[in-house]
Amino acid sequence: MSVTTKTGDQGMTSLFTGERIAKDDMRVEVYGDVDSLGSTLGMARAFATSPRVKEHIYNLQKQLGDAHGRLREPQQGTAHYRGNG
Repeated sequence: MSVTTKTGDQGMTSLFTGERIAKDDMRVEVYGDVDSLGSTLGMARAFATSPRVKEHIYNLQKQLGDAHGRLREPQQGTAHYRGNG
């Protein structure tokens, strides 16, 4: 089975906002890192035996979700993400 978006690759990907950016843009890497951290926290919470630890992890997950949402907000240019200004 082949999955295509019919937008072509050419080293670009679409963001939640519809903006097209290079796949090597720092935002793409950060989105992936945040998702990985969320998954890791989920596993840690699933295996935690202490209710207090579970609660702390849950609070971290909520904060991470908030941060992820802010990362998805439209930005003015990409200098902020590339460290160019």
